Amino acid sequence: MNLSAIRTLLEHYERQQLADAEEALLREEAPAIVVEGADAAEQLTHVLAARWIQAYLTTTGGTYTQAVRAYAQRIRSSLN
Repeated sequence: MNLSAIRTLLEHYERQQLADAEEALLREEAPAIVVEGADAAEQLTHVLAARWIQAYLTTTGGTYTQAVRAYAQRIRSSLN
């Protein structure tokens, strides 16, 4: 997970563009937007994280830092 890549997605793309990129990556197609990542799996990780953080920011009105911490906690919890 590259926080710089996630921040770039959040700064440059709208919710629907990120959703479309997710769908394209799941269909093993190239997304219409630029997504950093070594491969499709890493790109999908960045898009999913950006979508989750975007939803968190919209719902809670929190800061980017709070959203990233909440996302990281969510990931840690799922790995335990």
